Amino acid sequence: MKEKAPAPAPVVDVQAALAALTAALEPPPAPAEAAEPAQDPDAEPAAYDVAGFCAAHNISRSTFFKLRWADQARERELGRRLEPHERTGPRCKEVGRKLIVSREAARDWRNRC
Repeated sequence: MKEKAPAPAPVVDVQAALAALTAALEPPPAPAEAAEPAQDPDAEPAAYDVAGFCAAHNISRSTFFKLRWADQARERELGRRLEPHERTGPRCKEVGRKLIVSREAARDWRNRC
């Protein structure tokens, strides 16, 4: 049996390979129009959790809960739900074990203060 001769090593143009790799790694050029509009970094979220609400409105968690408990005590005392203008804290919804304050409830609370 006749042995095959090894195949010659391919000749590689190092400059061309480097240019091709550089072009492949560069990010694509930005399109003229963005697919979705850029969001305003100061835009208000759709809902807050307690920590987010307190940070956005510069109050402590203890103040938030003191306001909430005061409203709950007042509701028990009156035997009815408080009207929005009677509340000291924001309206909240319980979702599972989390308290959520909607954007509208936060805006109403800011306007009352």
